[in-house]
Amino acid sequence: MDNLRKIDSIATKSALAFLFFALLASFFASFVCFQSQASRFRAEKEELCKKICSIVGDIMLSDGINIAYTQDFVFQNKGEELVRSDFIDSAADKRIFEQLFAERYPNKIFGVNVKFSEMQSDVKKAFAVFKIEYFLDLFEKVKSDFGICGVYYFVPDEKDEMVFTVLNAERKEVVSDGKKYVSVFSKEKKGRAENEALWASWKNEKASGFVDTSADKKSIFAYEPLIVNGRKLGVVCANAEVGGEERNEILFSCARLFAEIFVILFVVGSVVIGFFKKLYLNKIVELDGIVNDYAFDKNVRNAKIIEDRTKGKNEIAFLSHSFANMIRELENYMTILSAKNIHNALDHEMSLKDALTGIRNKKAFDGAMQKMEKKVSEGYSDFGIAIISLSDIKLLNDTFGHEKGNIAIKKLCFIVCHVFEHSPVFRIGGDDFAAILEDSDYKNIKSLVADFNSQIAAGKNDENLSQWERLSASAGYALFDDLIDESVFDVLSRAQKDKNKKKKHLEKK
Repeated sequence: MDNLRKIDSIATKSALAFLFFALLASFFASFVCFQSQASRFRAEKEELCKKICSIVGDIMLSDGINIAYTQDFVFQNKGEELVRSDFIDSAADKRIFEQLFAERYPNKIFGVNVKFSEMQSDVKKAFAVFKIEYFLDLFEKVKSDFGICGVYYFVPDEKDEMVFTVLNAERKEVVSDGKKYVSVFSKEKKGRAENEALWASWKNEKASGFVDTSADKKSIFAYEPLIVNGRKLGVVCANAEVGGEERNEILFSCARLFAEIFVILFVVGSVVIGFFKKLYLNKIVELDGIVNDYAFDKNVRNAKIIEDRTKGKNEIAFLSHSFANMIRELENYMTILSAKNIHNALDHEMSLKDALTGIRNKKAFDGAMQKMEKKVSEGYSDFGIAIISLSDIKLLNDTFGHEKGNIAIKKLCFIVCHVFEHSPVFRIGGDDFAAILEDSDYKNIKSLVADFNSQIAAGKNDENLSQWERLSASAGYALFDDLIDESVFDVLSRAQKDKNKKKKHLEKK
């Protein structure tokens, strides 16, 4: 009887000791988990802000020197309000600029025949207004789609440590003559000590991410310098919070983890105490061996082995069956996870394809340009870019319908892919295609363009074809020249100019 009491006493004390251990271990694991998830969440927010800065910066950079023209105009007319606070998008003001430009400079092309500096002040203002509206709309969409606090475009002034806010995803209104406008020229003091990342980004000669946090550690700011043709224009900034609902979710998750760990430890403790009372050491050792086998080979047959070797209705048997079910659930989870990864990979691949033609789209083209830019920075130079444009697509759509217009686009795509069969071809706009030329296509570009023109001419003169199949298209190209090109975007710009020149010549005929 005394021995039984001693055994019960030891079991009780062991249970209490293990209960304390379970509480302590669960708390420690939950604390570590919280710190880990909070750090990961912060890191994810930092990476998100960096990517947003990079994406927005690339979009602004793709606008080339136009963003510099707009910025210069804003600074030259800092006392004048430009953009209405209730604008919906930039399309309307873009048409106003185009109409005004056409009236003042008939039969001329902006950036080709007429430079920004040569335009009259009201035309410059119309240009600046629609550009600012375009980027404000972009900033607002990025803020909304990614769920962040803000997107900004700053222009630092090193002399007085002042920062001018030119673009802000959150429209700040100013009132002038009873009318409401969006503030595009506000300034504030931002010292280097308090805003180290911002000033480091401004001073940096290369585009790279800089991250800073607010004093209360609840906000993250990422910065990316905007450099156009070697000129530092400003800094793109993205701001996100690391507290709020996400932090509460992490706390809830860790609390649940605490409960789960505690329950598991309590069950394991009960099994251990049962072992002391019923001498089931061999069963525990055997179970441990099977679980270790599963950890090594991840073979689901171990679940069946566990069930076959642990018959009965005791604690060890229950624990063994729990492990068997866990192995099966882990196997199911890994199967589902693998299928999900395959699905995500397919989604990514589809995001790079043009829905109408099946070839790669503008997103894929931007990625290819970035890769080529990296190769150029490493000394690569044997490449070029061809731009092909379909003429009169609007006339085709208006006359024969969009279905016939789509047929024309797909036919031009077929010809382009056939002519530039050794080069990647992209649809970069409604009626524009691009090919990145390397190897044989790079060497034979003149003959390829001649072949393209020949096929277009043959089709245009073929009376057996329908009107929408008798295409009118022009092709321009440019080869990289390290004496005049600083980046792949310079090559792209020259190719577009060559295409526009040939298109204009074609229209005169």
